[in-house]
Amino acid sequence: IKMATPTYELIHTETVATATSSVNFTSIPTDSSCRDFIIVIDGTATSLRPVLQFNGDTGSNYSAVMLSDDSPTYSATSSGTYLDPIPGYAITSRFSATYQVLGSNSADKHKGVLMRVNQHVGDHVHMSSGRWASNAQIVSVKVLTNNGNNYGVGTIISIYKIAG
Repeated sequence: IKMATPTYELIHTETVATATSSVNFTSIPTDSSCRDFIIVIDGTATSLRPVLQFNGDTGSNYSAVMLSDDSPTYSATSSGTYLDPIPGYAITSRFSATYQVLGSNSADKHKGVLMRVNQHVGDHVHMSSGRWASNAQIVSVKVLTNNGNNYGVGTIISIYKIAG
């Protein structure tokens, strides 16, 4: 049996030209070509957490569990109003983050998200798994901050569909 080799196809990329606390991605494909997608952030920030909301949902429908390289315990959120990859922590300078959204085009199950945030100062790595408690197909994503602080100028946020 030969398996297809998955490829990433860019849906959209945004480079922050003016410091901002949120970037919206609309028109996420919901056909069979986009079963899963990945969001990649590479940038700078001061005292914030990069969080997500799907389809404009600001209800208490997000939960996550995080493991960190600098803590012997884990952090968890339940019934949050956004998907938080690093509850209890804050980005302090340069960072990169990846969110793999699973089953985004499914209309019959909750959506799983695998998340990784790398803080370049202090060389910290945080890994999380999360859930959006909705059966809706994901058609938009808002990349925002947990506290209204801004992403730095030059931060690049991209979204890719996984094809194949």
